Parts: sequence; structure tokens; C-alpha cells
Amino acid sequence: TQLRLKMLANTTRSRTELYLIGSSVSELRGSKLPSLRMALGFFLHLHLELNETIRHSSAAAVTELAKFWRKARIPMRDHQNCQTKLEQAFEEWRLLKKNKARKSSTQQAREAAFVSRLEDLFDIAHADALNTMSIQEDKDLLLAQREKGRRGSMVGVDETLACKEKRASTAELTTSGSEISAAEDVDSEGAVGGSRTQKRKRGRKAVVTPELAAALDRTKVSDRKAVFVIAETAKRLGMTIDQLALNRDSVRRLRAKHRIHSSASIRAKFQSDVLLVVHWDGKLIPDLIGKRRTGEAQASAVFGAIEDWGIPGNIRAMCFDTTSSNTGRISGACVLLEQKLGKELLSLACRHHIMELVIGAAFRVCMGSTSSPKVPLFKRFQDYWRFIDTDKYETGIAADDVARLVDDIKQSTIDFANKHLEQSQPRDDYKEFLELVLIFLGATPARGVRFMSPGAMHHARWMSKVIYSLKIWMFKA
Repeated sequence: TQLRLKMLANTTRSRTELYLIGSSVSELRGSKLPSLRMALGFFLHLHLELNETIRHSSAAAVTELAKFWRKARIPMRDHQNCQTKLEQAFEEWRLLKKNKARKSSTQQAREAAFVSRLEDLFDIAHADALNTMSIQEDKDLLLAQREKGRRGSMVGVDETLACKEKRASTAELTTSGSEISAAEDVDSEGAVGGSRTQKRKRGRKAVVTPELAAALDRTKVSDRKAVFVIAETAKRLGMTIDQLALNRDSVRRLRAKHRIHSSASIRAKFQSDVLLVVHWDGKLIPDLIGKRRTGEAQASAVFGAIEDWGIPGNIRAMCFDTTSSNTGRISGACVLLEQKLGKELLSLACRHHIMELVIGAAFRVCMGSTSSPKVPLFKRFQDYWRFIDTDKYETGIAADDVARLVDDIKQSTIDFANKHLEQSQPRDDYKEFLELVLIFLGATPARGVRFMSPGAMHHARWMSKVIYSLKIWMFKA
């Protein structure tokens, strides 16, 4: 028993003594932001001693590191980026350890460079942190901690500031015209080289107007990114950022409030004295009904939206894609929606899906059925494309049998393609298809004869079947 205890003690001691780093760290402590030694020591404690995976260890370590950065009121990078940086440091250490038996000058130089950085700040501050921070003492702390030896320290959390910010974050915001203002005076405490109390006045002017909130939503800018964009824009316009009430929580609340107001305004202005077609998309409905993608769930979601808008009496037709959950004779969404509305509706199946059925049927007749998610012939053609000379193509009209088949519709088809090419096409594959039709019939598109590299070929890409078939024909030689 004593021998086993000694072996266990030796094993534990050897595992906690880390190459170049020293002892592992089971808990992060101190009044400074964590150094590289502390970050790696805690990560290796989780990974080597607690047998956690690299990914789980880095995630847990970053969570602990983030507590120090939040306490210092310094914006951080995204959690994922912090994990990546920590894992890269671990890989650097592991490579050095792997080659520790080497005595070359290169190995020794790398070890010395690594050791010299161990007491430096493990910097996971956001790239634009200094520009977005409004309190000068917090900026000074970050700059001091980035120096060799991490000068300065955190003196603790300013409880007065924390309490007042919490009250401010839960207070109801008032909208007046295009501006929303919120004001609050707080005390701040120094963080570098001692502490000092100074009366500070936080920003009063909020810049998230209804128009700006709508623009952020249209461009899909996250709340966090919106803060940086607005701050940098205000700075370039000569405004003082300290005067703005600008942080992620306030941006999020204001955007949510503007969405509610916009929704109410749209409904109030909606005119319901016309006949309407209800159109739903099977790809978007799951966002409303979760995993219940049955006809009943979809019909209930659509009917609920119709009732919310108060327009059941205006609905005369329904537009839908031709999936079984929609078109089922007994439990399809279309039948159930008619039952809920108490009347029959005109069915307008989506034209793209109707054409998909036609093209799919023609393709199966010519090429046969396949259970593969991709058409093998298309895959081979795509792989061989780089060897094809695109100047050596053959038009379909050059073949006598094709010329006889299309003789009656050749000119009308060319006119149709040219007419639609003059219009703006919503998708690039539509435009490519029209140009291939012209080339196949012996005409030349307005921008010349050009062949795009073969793209997606999944069975769901019904347009790809036509595009691939035309290209394979013209380059069959």
C-alpha cells in the first residue's frame, strides 16, 4: 500500500511540474489580468490532470479568464477566438516539449523566447477595445498590463458604478422623435498605480434611432458589432464617444423596442379591403413551429398569422411548394388550412417547383434514376473541367437531329432569352442558363461566349440539371 501511495505521489508530482512553465494552476487568482503562464497552467491542469479534452479545457479556461477581464471592464474577443489563441499557445508549448532533447541553437532560442513571454499578459482584449472604452482609468489599466511585467493592478469592482449601471440597464427607455436619451451620474475608481475617486458623468445621448435600428437589421449587424461600428463612425465625425450612451445591452434593447414599434405601425397601416393570396415557405415555417414539420403544424402557424392580421375573410388563394406536407390529400397543410378558414381556396403551387417536376421527369427518362445525392456524370464532368478548352465547343444547332427538333421554336426561344437577359435576374444561375440557351442555339450573348465553371449539382438544384446537360452536350467531343 505504501509503495502504491509513493508511486501515486511521484506520478502526481511529475504531472504537475510542467516543462518550461513550472507548476500547474488549479485556480486563477491575483489582482492582475492573467499572464500566459497562468492561462497555460490552468489549461494544462484541466487537460493533463483532469483528463479533459483540449476543446473542453480551452473553453473552461477561457470562461475563468473572462471573469478577470469583465472585472477590469475591458471588452474581450469572441469566446471562440480566445479559445483558438489559447490552443495555439498550447500547441507551441507542446512542440517545444516534443523537441526538448535537442540542443540546437534554434531550439534553445525558441525556448528562451517562450519563457520570456510567460509573465506577459495573455491578451484577449478586443482589437478595438481602447476606442470603445469610455473610462480613461480602464484604458490606462489595459495599456499598463500590456507592458513587460504587467504594471498596475485591479483594485476591485466599483460597487457604486455596478449598482447604478444595473439600475440604468433595467430602466425603461423613452423615445422622443429620432433620439432616445438616458442619463446617469456614476463614480469611478482608479485602477493603475493606486486608486482615486472621481465624479464622472456617463454619456447622455443615445444614437440608435428607429432608422439606424432598421438599417442594422437589414444588414444583419450583430449588437456587439454595431457598438464598434457606431463608435468608430461617431469618432470619425468628430463626436466625443464619452458623451454617447453606447454599449451592447442598450443597443440590443433599443433595437428590440424599435422592432415592436415597427411591427405595430405596419399592422396599423395595413389595408385589409382587398383580396389576398397567402404564401408560406416550407423552409421558414420550421422557425415558427420547431421540429414539428407536419401539415397540421404548418397549417396552424399560417392560420395563426392570418388571424393575427385580422384578414381571414380576405384570403382567396394560397401559394405553396409541392411537398407532401403541403399537398397531402387528408393531412396536408393546404387541406387543413381550408378547413380552418371554412372555405375552399384557389391553389397556386409555386411555379419553380412545378418546373422542377417537369425537368426532373425528363432527366429521369433520359439518364435513369440514381440514389446518389449527386449525379455521377456531373461529378466527373466537374472534376475534368480544368482540362477542357472552352474555346472548342459545339453548338446544339450544328447537329442535324437537334436542328430539326428546334427549327420551329429556335427564333422565338432566342428572342425570349435576349429579352430576359435585358432584365435584372435574381440569380446568377438563371442568367447563366439563358446565355447557354443562346449559345446552344447558335446565337451569341451580349457579353460574348463565356462558360462558367460547373457549380452545385445536388438533386435539389433543379436548374443545375439543365445547365450541366447543356454544357456536357457542347463539350462532348
